Amino acid sequence: MNSDVPVTSRRQVRRVAGAALGAVSLLALAACGSADPTSAGASSSPAVFKPVKQEAGSPITVWADAARVPGVQAYQKAHPDVKIKIVTYSGDANGANDLQTKVRLFDRSGSGWPDVAFSANVNDGSWTTQGKTPFAAPVDKGLIPQSTLDGFADGALNPCKANGATYCLRNDLAQNVLWYNKKLLDKFGYSVPTTWEEYEALGKKVAKEHPGYLVGTAGDAWSPEVYF
Repeated sequence: MNSDVPVTSRRQVRRVAGAALGAVSLLALAACGSADPTSAGASSSPAVFKPVKQEAGSPITVWADAARVPGVQAYQKAHPDVKIKIVTYSGDANGANDLQTKVRLFDRSGSGWPDVAFSANVNDGSWTTQGKTPFAAPVDKGLIPQSTLDGFADGALNPCKANGATYCLRNDLAQNVLWYNKKLLDKFGYSVPTTWEEYEALGKKVAKEHPGYLVGTAGDAWSPEVYF
């Protein structure tokens, strides 16, 4: 038996005249800037983000991995007035740095930057906020409503923060499934947890009352960050 336990809800793409980066399967907006913190003129102090000039009616370029393209297409269908160009790429999964490499090329050519990018690499949040001209825009400076940011669990957006600002939103569209042993839960008198807080409390209770039994996780390299 299983029970879905969602971590965060889906966030919609907003058409705005700014930019930022999406990381850890996040959805946000992105635009031009230096992707190389070691480039000439770069400094250790954060530079001020300057959004690219937006042209009325121009399409929004969205980069996403294959698993998340359907989500972008669903948004596209629900908002036919918004022109969206979808580009499929690796999502920077498994340590890939395709986004950074491409942005460096776009910096040299002066065009091609994505407006929205999904990324599975939390490290993308660091290079995009550094350099002579940052690539990512702070989403907590008017891009995203504060009420939306406040809807995330405490600490959930910490990987998206740098220089005292928030640069992305966590938005993993993958399923989270809780597998449990019904016979044991009935035997021990426990209820199936429906929130992460209840899951944490159950783990501590099992460790204390039934040592030798396990409450754990199985998944990718980020599973410990999701659960703890």
